[in-house]
Amino acid sequence: MNPSTILSARQWAEYTFGTVRLGDQRRTKRAVEIASAIAHDPAASLPAQMQDKTALEAAYRFLQTPDVTYEQLIRPHVEQTRAQARKHKQVLLIQDTTSLDDQQHLTTRGLGPIANGTHHGYLVQSVLAVVPGSREVLGLMHQEAFLRKSAPEGETRRERRERERESQVWEHSVQAIRRPPEGVQWIHVGDRYSDMFSFLSLCRQQSCDFVVRAAQDRCVDLRVEQADTPVARRSYHPRRSGQQDGPKPLHLFEVVRNWSAMGEQELHLEATKQAKARVARVVISFGCLRLLPPQNPQTSELRPLVVWVVRVWEPEPPEGVERLEWILLTSVPTLRVEQAWERVDG
Repeated sequence: MNPSTILSARQWAEYTFGTVRLGDQRRTKRAVEIASAIAHDPAASLPAQMQDKTALEAAYRFLQTPDVTYEQLIRPHVEQTRAQARKHKQVLLIQDTTSLDDQQHLTTRGLGPIANGTHHGYLVQSVLAVVPGSREVLGLMHQEAFLRKSAPEGETRRERRERERESQVWEHSVQAIRRPPEGVQWIHVGDRYSDMFSFLSLCRQQSCDFVVRAAQDRCVDLRVEQADTPVARRSYHPRRSGQQDGPKPLHLFEVVRNWSAMGEQELHLEATKQAKARVARVVISFGCLRLLPPQNPQTSELRPLVVWVVRVWEPEPPEGVERLEWILLTSVPTLRVEQAWERVDG
């Protein structure tokens, strides 16, 4: 069945869960029945979706069965999405974190803090596969549920670096998805939370590209030879802490904010709780440089990355309105202004 076809709730349930393995074929049938009922009215509660007491009790028994796990239920869908992603020349892998709030279920155990710590629930990292241009959504390429853990009291900086960190979930996704087939380009797309040098490096190690919004004002230099070649490895000697000799390092934001505008567009901004809808005139610049890894024991094996940087900003914002600015890092070659706008549009 072609997943781009508009499916009925029953067809979608069969396509998505008809091959799920739960230790008993009757459980597979039950998974399809429950998914079909949920798809008929996704916003309703489970009792409303099941419609009668017998079906509701069957659904509760199903969900409490040890062999029925989240990983098993989602596996067929993920496999279908990956199969579709291999058929396209280019796919965006858009990744983000969602908080699921269980604050109303005060007796539920095994949850963690979310938001500012006043609520409890869990987090889900999702990677959505999207075809650029048509913006066709292929489905979930990977998904991982996890708990936020509070930092131990009195934790030192060294201890924090050595323990498993929440931010590493971005890297887990890259490792789970692995490499694209020959001739296929997969591009990981992330917001400011994804601006981690280890994440960017891992994308390249897996032969994937990336487009992320910059958050860290990293050290850079303007030598753009391929940083992963043997010559570049021999020429890269990070300056140790306290070492004063050598030129002062350049920093990303200062460098790119000195680039001249190369094009402009009007951008239609939707209304938010903080601002009214408006049309902003933004300009764009772009260039290539080397991103240098942070200097700490955890990143000692990482090499500089050649990246293209795209900056979009609002030169003349309305009075009293904060100026718009995005600085994007990408491994995708960006040589023309049209390509720079493509990176911004996603």
